[in-house]
Order: sequence, then structure tokens, then C-alpha cells
Amino acid sequence: MKIFLLKIDLKSWRFSGVASAVCGIFYVYIVHFSRFRCRNMLFDCIEKNLKTWFGFFGRFVSRHEVFFLVGPLCVSGLLGAGLSHVRTDRDIDSLFSPYNAPARKERAALGGLFPAEEPWEYRNPVQHGDGNYVRVLLTSSGSGNILTERYLQWVRWIDTLVTSEVVTFGGANFTYNDICAFQDDECAGEDFRRLLYVLDIGDGSLSYPVTMLEDGRRLFVGNLLGRIVPAPIKNLLTSVASAGAVQLLYYLRTNDSLHDHVSKLWEDELEKKLLKLNPPDVGVVVSTARTLEREYLENSAGIIPRFAGTVLLALFATGALCFTADCVRSKPLLGLGGVVTACFSGLASAGLISLCGGAFTTTLVPLPVLLLGSSLHDTYSMLSSWRLTSERDDVKTRMSETYQRAVVPMVFTYVIHVVFFGVGAITPVPVIRTYCLYGFVLFFFNFLYFITMFGVFLSLTGRREARRLHCILLHTKPEAAERTVLANLLCGAALPRNSADSKAPTRAGAADEQESALHPFMRMVKESYAPFITQIYLKPFIILLYCAYLSVSLVGCLQVREGILPKTLINYDSQSSRFFRVEEDFFTDFGPRIAVVLRGPIRYWDPAVHDDLENLTRTFESIPHISAPDTDAWFRDYRAYLNTAVGLRRADKQKYLKRLHRHFLNTTAFRRYRSDIVFKNNQKNIRASRFFLQSKKTSNYKEWIAVMNAARRVARESDLNVTVYNPAFMFLDQFAPVLPEALENLGIAGFCFLVFALFTVTNFRSSMWVAVITMSVMTGLIGFLTVLGTNLDPATLGYSVFAAGFCIQATSPIVFAFVRAQGPTRTKCMQSTLVYYSMPAVQTCLTMMFAVLPFTTAPSYIFYSLFQAVFTLCALVMLHAVVVMPVIMTVVGPSKEEELSDSAASTPNKETSSGPYQVSAV
Repeated sequence: MKIFLLKIDLKSWRFSGVASAVCGIFYVYIVHFSRFRCRNMLFDCIEKNLKTWFGFFGRFVSRHEVFFLVGPLCVSGLLGAGLSHVRTDRDIDSLFSPYNAPARKERAALGGLFPAEEPWEYRNPVQHGDGNYVRVLLTSSGSGNILTERYLQWVRWIDTLVTSEVVTFGGANFTYNDICAFQDDECAGEDFRRLLYVLDIGDGSLSYPVTMLEDGRRLFVGNLLGRIVPAPIKNLLTSVASAGAVQLLYYLRTNDSLHDHVSKLWEDELEKKLLKLNPPDVGVVVSTARTLEREYLENSAGIIPRFAGTVLLALFATGALCFTADCVRSKPLLGLGGVVTACFSGLASAGLISLCGGAFTTTLVPLPVLLLGSSLHDTYSMLSSWRLTSERDDVKTRMSETYQRAVVPMVFTYVIHVVFFGVGAITPVPVIRTYCLYGFVLFFFNFLYFITMFGVFLSLTGRREARRLHCILLHTKPEAAERTVLANLLCGAALPRNSADSKAPTRAGAADEQESALHPFMRMVKESYAPFITQIYLKPFIILLYCAYLSVSLVGCLQVREGILPKTLINYDSQSSRFFRVEEDFFTDFGPRIAVVLRGPIRYWDPAVHDDLENLTRTFESIPHISAPDTDAWFRDYRAYLNTAVGLRRADKQKYLKRLHRHFLNTTAFRRYRSDIVFKNNQKNIRASRFFLQSKKTSNYKEWIAVMNAARRVARESDLNVTVYNPAFMFLDQFAPVLPEALENLGIAGFCFLVFALFTVTNFRSSMWVAVITMSVMTGLIGFLTVLGTNLDPATLGYSVFAAGFCIQATSPIVFAFVRAQGPTRTKCMQSTLVYYSMPAVQTCLTMMFAVLPFTTAPSYIFYSLFQAVFTLCALVMLHAVVVMPVIMTVVGPSKEEELSDSAASTPNKETSSGPYQVSAV
């Protein structure tokens, strides 16, 4: 709990400011603004004008069907051609590392002094870092000792196979010795061969984790040997009795374009050869500098069949849910048209983004699925509004009334979607910013396509219905006297032939017509479900269940896990995943090294300054998961060298630097420190230097992040100019801002929603109810995803941005209709509201829960989390829409007696939509 609150405090002042602004606006509204009757007049004017304009536009679409059908198709074709120039972004660090990440500044500070991305300097290279290298992990079968000759002969054979690999480029042949990275006049990564030499000449014992070579050099074997079994301690040194795995590291040049290109070719050829190996006694797993990035892109390409399955299931579900026993009133093809419209709008927006130079990543793949969910709700909403129109009117009139009822709420919800995606685009995490910017474009295009292209489909469906054509076969329905048994099965009940010609229906006839036009689901809600869910004896049990739901959700929110791991970006059975599993299973003692850089003028020769450096080093070594005996600091060894080899305990600046440059750094045992000291003014001054801390292996990323933060804190509190860096910090920095950014963005989005609702919605209480319901759904979504094992990572934040808008889109019609409904009691108004406004939300949620089923077998975490998020969101929205809201709002909702008196006093002749209690949406 303390950790959770501490994370929130990182940007609490910004979040508190947003919350204070929301409370202030709400207070001002309640105390002052809501008392003025002119406010209702203003909002009635806005709503009336919007309905008038969209009513005219609906008529216009029905009159120009060819233009509004061909136009969007041509736009999709032209913009979709831009996908031929699609560009992908595979740089994992630049995608997930925040723009303001400390590691970016640390790497920039090192760039002019030390190479920031030399993987051999950090011993265990980062899988997604820069540089060229090949890592080979060899494991013994069973519990065998890989240091025995039985296994070492395989190890030597594979090493020979690697070093003899030849690649041809430009007519020249290149071997490993031609392209290996140099360090101290030899290929970097020779530690393994030195280890073999020690085993060959030794007496079978090997000190761990450091072995001293004959020439005085220290050989660190902690990252070379895995699953160590220690031998009895001798002479205060830990010896190795056996080891289960060994790591071979091959570092390649990147200092010029030729060697960089040849190194990459050599990596690829060697990787293909090693993957074909299957030694009987040794397990082999291999990874290169680009393996993770390549599999990251392949992961998105492999998900296309599942996305196609989602579209097919959505087509089937919409067609089935739009089909009834009435062969004329059924509209399965219209449901299919909604999915087709979403596909064409997605094609146009993706093509536009590609033409504008936007890059696509794996994290953008869920966007079309989320767009499909919003499109399905629009489809069912427009279809529900169409059912409320009179079947005796012509198509133009019905289109006008449908647009007045459905498109005005669509404007409201799409503005909310755009606002939420716009707020998410200001986050410092590049992958979330890209996700929200692309979502902004997708939802904007989707709205345009639905009021144009889908409007044409709706108009054509109305003309088919007026001509009494079959909903699928498109033939004329035979008269009752002419119907056969097969015709009865195919056609069922339908409109009477003269229904569309009657111009003056009676009140009873209109009521019968409205009753016959009810969808079977609506009839079931009216006759069974609505009276059942609103009965007084059931409400206490539902309230108790809701309290239990909130308790579980809050517990999950307090245990939220942040950040995304590299292994979650790829398939479970991929090459990198196998490499990660072997590394985590065998190499459990030591992690990568952390560089500590000292910049600026420092009097290294001054004993007082040396004591300060020693105290700083010990402070670093006191950090948990830092191995103090394995710190590699040049000034420590140089001080010992001066005291023992030279016998000089105190030296002035000139002697100190002269012996450092001419003698110490040329000694075989200390030549490795040459790259750790940057001289200036012809070796007369030290511009900067560095030393390395050896980290222990952490059990999870939280411990590694704690090490990173502790090291940064020590550097920040030091009186010297100190910087700490490891290439992994670039990726780890994305863990820090996830929760604060999520809370801040949700707060800003909620603030924008309330401000927008304040100036566009007649009854502000409706907006407050929607906000409360959205908060309840979002709490349940994050809490249940945490319980299911999903982290709060950039992908989940993207789902949350959509979830907030989708919740408002699905529940706001029910809330607005209930608040504005006029009837004797809350229960009667809620029953009528459920009949006319619950169907789109239920249909959308059921369709999406069915459509995302292909992702249950997704071979990677990032796409399986999409199934978890969408399925959980739809279940929670449907639960709130048809269970929680009907009970809570009938208990503590607005009083209908007051609503009746207010409505009679303010707008006695106000036109409302169909329904027994004048239910009206936005």
C-alpha cells in the first residue's frame, strides 16, 4: 500500500489540480448555474439545432445514395494505396522509453565520453540494445556437469563452428576474426577461451566468480557459467564443483557502415546454422542483437489470421442478432454493412497515416478490434432508432428521424472518444502517444463513414422493407393464399401489403404497429426481464453483489503490476522466448554491470578526494543486489599499485598522471582500464573516468528497477558529478511513469468530459451518473485484469483509453433516457428505458465477446491481454447496463415526481422519442 501511494505522489500535484478543478466546476454548477432556467433553454437550442441539421442530412443521404456509397469507397481505395509504403518501427527502446526518461539524458551524457552501447563492457548484453553480437547458451542434458570432457568437446566444437563461419560480401570473404570487436588488441569476448585454458591447465578446481589468470588478469566467470554447484571452500575462495550451462559471447564491429553491414550478415548466417544443430548431449539456444526486434515484428504479422477470424465472427454475430422471425423486418445484411463500414474506414485511416509517414508497430494491432467494438454499437444504435420510426412513413422521413435519434448521441460519444485519445497523446511514452494519435484518426474516419456509407446501407434497407422484399433472398413475399410450406419457413410473418400506403393510422393502430415492430429481445425485456430486475425484493441482493464486486476490484487495483517485459512482446514458443527461459533457469547469480561515470575536474591524486571516491563506491556497493567484491574500479587498483609495486603512498598530480598513463595502463593485468579513463591536454588532465558495479541476478524486474533507482539516488546525492548508466535503463524507465500517467490522463479526460457535458447536455445529473458508472467500470477493469495476471503496461493503458469512451458510449443512452423519462415512478421509467435503450449495449457486448474468441489462442501475451481486456470490459459494461444501473438508479436516482413538475413547467410541449413514458436520449 505504501508503494502504491508513493507512486501516485510522483505527480500528485498535477492530478490533484485536475481533481480540484472538477470539484470546483461541479460545485459552481450545483450552487449557481443549475438554477437558471436559461441554461435549459440554451441546451435545448443546441440539441434542437443538431437534430434539425442531422435530420436534414439523413434526408440528403437517402436522396444521393450513389454519391455517399461510391465516395467513401473511392476514398478508401485511394488512401488505402498508401499501405504499399507502410513503414514499421522496430526500435523497442525508442518505443517504450519515455521522452523524458532519465536514461536518455544519461546516454547523451556518456555519448561524448564513452561509447554508451558497447555490449561487452556490461558483460550481459541487453537483448534489445544496440551493437552487434551473438549469444549462445549451451546446457548439459539432465543434471550433467558441462565442465566435464564429455560436454566440453561439444562446446569446443561449437566454438570452432562459430569462429570458422564465413560470409561473402562485395567479392570478399569475412570470418569472425575479420569482423570481431577489438578490446585491448584482441577480440572482445575472449573470456570463454581463457576459461577453457584454465580448465585445461588447472587441477580441476575453478574459483568463482573471479579466477586469477597467470598473467595477473582477473577473469570474471559469473556470466559464463550457469547453475553453479559450489565445492567445499578452500583458502576463503568458492570453487566450482559443477556447472549446468555455459555462455559463449561473440561481439562484432559497428564502427563503420561496412563492418556493421557485414556483421549483421554474419549474425544472420550463423544464427541459421546454429538453429539447425541438435547435438545429442548439449542443448543449444542462440540469440543475436536483432532476434528480439525481428520476432517483435513477426508477432504482429502472425496475428493477421486471428484478426480475420474476429471480423468473420463479428459478421456472423451481427447477422444473427439482426435476424428475427420476420423475413421483411429482419436486417442481417444491414448488420453486415456495419462491419464492412468499419473495415473501409479503418483502411482509409491506415492509408492516410502511412502516407503521412507514420510507422506501425505491434501495439497498434489491437486498434482495429477496438474500432470494431465502437462500430458495432453505432450499428445497433442506428438500427434500434430505425425500429422506433413509423413503418407507414417513407424512407426519407424515417432516415431523418433515425439520424435525429441516433447520430446526435453518436456525436457526443465520438467527441468523448476523440478527447480521450487526444489526452492520451500527451503522454511521454512514445508507444502510447502513437497509439492514441492513430486512434484519434481511426475514430474520426469511422464517424464520417457511419453517417455516410452506413447511412446508404440503412436507406437501401428501408427501400427493401418498403417493397416487402426478403431480407436475404431479396424476392417479393407471396400472399398468404399463394404461400407453400417452404415459403412459410422462409418468409414467416411480414408487413401487410397496404401498411406503407396508409396515411392516417389510428392511435390504436399506431400502438399495435409499434408493438409488432418490437424486436424479440425488446419484447422479452418488456414482458420478463424488466419487471424481474426492478422488483424490490431483488434489489438488496444485487446491491450486496455490487459491493462485493467493488471490493474485489479495489483489491486488484492495490496490487497492480506495472510495465511490459521484453519477453511479453513475442510469441511464447519463439526463439527469444526459449533463450529467456534458459537464461532465467540457469544463470541466476549475476546480472549486467552498471557503469558509474565521474565527470569534471576531480583531484584523483588527493588522498582526501580518493577517500571521497572510496566512500562513494562503498555507498554504491551497499545497494541491495550489488556484489561488492566484484566492483571493477581503476582508482582502487591504481592506489594498490602505487602502494605495493611502486612504493609511492603519496604523489603529486604530475607523477600520479605520468605513472597512470605510462606504467599502470600498460601493465597486462590492468590494460582493461584503458577505455575507462578519458584524458585531455595530452594526458595532463583527466576529463572523465568510470568504474563498474556488478549486479546480482534479480528475481523480477521490480528488484532490478529498485537497483536502478537506488544507484541514481546515490549519484544524485553525491557532491561529485556522477552519472550511472546501463543500456537496460532505457527500457526500464517505462515502468516508472505508467501508474502516475494513467491517473493523470484519466483525471484530465474526466475533467474534459465533465466540461463538455456541462455545456452540451441539458441535464448535468446524467453526466454525473455516467461519470460514476465509468469510474466503476474502469476500477473493475483494472482490478480484474490484475487478478487475471495482466500488467498495467502501455498496451493496457491503450485499452483503458478506449474502455472509458466505450463505457460512456454504451451506458449514456440508458442514463440520459432514464433521467429524462416522465412517468409515475422510477421503476416504471427504468422498465421503459430498458425496453428501448438496453438492446444496443447488450448486442454490442455479446458480439464483441464472441468476436474476440480467436485471441484466446494467441501465442503472445500482448494479444492474449487484448482478449482479456475486451472480454472483461464487455462483461462489465453489460453487467452495469442491465443489472447494476436498473437497481441503483431506481433506489437513489432522480425523483420522477420532480421531473414531471419540472418538465411541465419548462417544456410542456417538448417533442420526445417513442415510448410509453416519453423516454429520450441525449
